[in-house]
Amino acid sequence: MIYGPPRQAVKSLETLNTSSQAIWSLINGKSTDPVPPSGVISGTDIRDVAALHVRAVETAATASEDRRLLAVAFHRFNCQYVASLCKSFADSPEKQQRIKNGGGDPMYEHYDADSSEAEVLLGRPFIDADQCLKDTALRLWEIESMLSS
Repeated sequence: MIYGPPRQAVKSLETLNTSSQAIWSLINGKSTDPVPPSGVISGTDIRDVAALHVRAVETAATASEDRRLLAVAFHRFNCQYVASLCKSFADSPEKQQRIKNGGGDPMYEHYDADSSEAEVLLGRPFIDADQCLKDTALRLWEIESMLSS
């Protein structure tokens, strides 16, 4: 999951990275459009990923080790993302009209992930899915506006 690409890096919304494109596919239409099937259902806010990289370098014990940490902050299906978006933008009819809200694939049982070691290194809880999604949507709409002007 990504907060949003740098303004100068995006020349077209068709060239978004995979994570941003997945969110864009939920907010770039009409509320009557069908929700696309869920892809990867695990996510982590890119701000947390960046902070973990910095903390790993700054922390002497971690920096000297050759190891990997699992950093999965949340698991969400597209229907859950849509519900979160609708709640986040409940006071914005123009944004509500852009959020696809018809159908979506069914949720299914999936794996869990223990990312507690990464969260300890981060030194705070991961940014939650709702905040990550809201910030990403706002950033993508901002980029769309910038590109259209």
